[in-house]
Amino acid sequence: MANHLISNLQTSGGLQAYNFKGYDVWLQVSENPSSPYDATQFTNVLKEIINQSVESHALLEPIDCTEGSCELGTFYINLDLTGLSFAEYQKLPQIAVKSQASGRVIKQPILPKGNIRVFVPLRIFKAMWKARKIALGNFGGFGDSIKGLGLGMCDSDCSVRTSPKGASKKINPTTFPTDGKLCPNTPSAVGTSGKSLSQVDCEPESDCPKLGFYLADNSNDMGNVLREFISSLGITAFSNIDPDPGDGLLLWNGSSAPAGSVVRGEVKGTESKKILLYYNDTQAGIASEGKAYCARPTGFTLVLEFTETRSDFKVNEARERNVYKIKIVDNFQTQASSLQTCKSVIKQSAIVLGGGIASSSYSCEE
Repeated sequence: MANHLISNLQTSGGLQAYNFKGYDVWLQVSENPSSPYDATQFTNVLKEIINQSVESHALLEPIDCTEGSCELGTFYINLDLTGLSFAEYQKLPQIAVKSQASGRVIKQPILPKGNIRVFVPLRIFKAMWKARKIALGNFGGFGDSIKGLGLGMCDSDCSVRTSPKGASKKINPTTFPTDGKLCPNTPSAVGTSGKSLSQVDCEPESDCPKLGFYLADNSNDMGNVLREFISSLGITAFSNIDPDPGDGLLLWNGSSAPAGSVVRGEVKGTESKKILLYYNDTQAGIASEGKAYCARPTGFTLVLEFTETRSDFKVNEARERNVYKIKIVDNFQTQASSLQTCKSVIKQSAIVLGGGIASSSYSCEE
């Protein structure tokens, strides 16, 4: 702001004096003769004025915009110079006029000692008003719809979810015909390679965007898949929600919500189960327990993008787009997972000469 005000008063020769009917006229920015162009002291005075206005809630003044309605939503910036001391007022850049005949110099600060209101034709408050109305009207229902989502071992039994919406299935030889699978994150042991349940195919595949499955032994992977799922739900939930589509300040430029850039789910992975390894119903002698995880939503963010289409509300008409992006955040408590122990069981059906395992079956059991 300081540089802009100074540049408006400069001549083509910068801050040099120019002649006008027997007078020399120039802009004095700094009292320091060694650095006459230094705007530091002017900037410091403006900062102090702005800080005081912020503290008194008087810096920004919305125009025709209240909690109930917002027809305009542009604003004034108030620069109140009335509280400046004489010494502070004299630090402002000054217009200096020198009589060529008498040599007398008169100086006057470029800003009057009053409340200066700078009109800003940007409809920022209109965009915030619309965003607030959307948040109050649409957020609660969407938040409730995702609170029960989860991936991994989120349920009271030793099943693994095949859908973020809550479907799960037992992991045992019946549902996995090829000798079954061990629980996710089973402690490492001889003979278990390739038998741990890692990849879970979602039913339907669309519940796990991109790949149609997730890795149940990787909490980061579960979190990423769950975020993508929440985003896909949000595109539908927040598709056409502009409170005033005919005002020229268009949400998503008047079209439906863009895929992948509207809603982001906030997700946390929590330890939900202990995994123990058993051989023939006897706990194996292993050094550590496995840990199973459940990924659940902790909230979500919605990014609203409003595009200004009316030229009378643009500061720079040369810009192709004038966009306001407003992020709304909703946080909530996650559902607690029931902590219990699950057993990864290897059942040996026969022992061959030399102690080798002839055949085994694998399961994940309560």
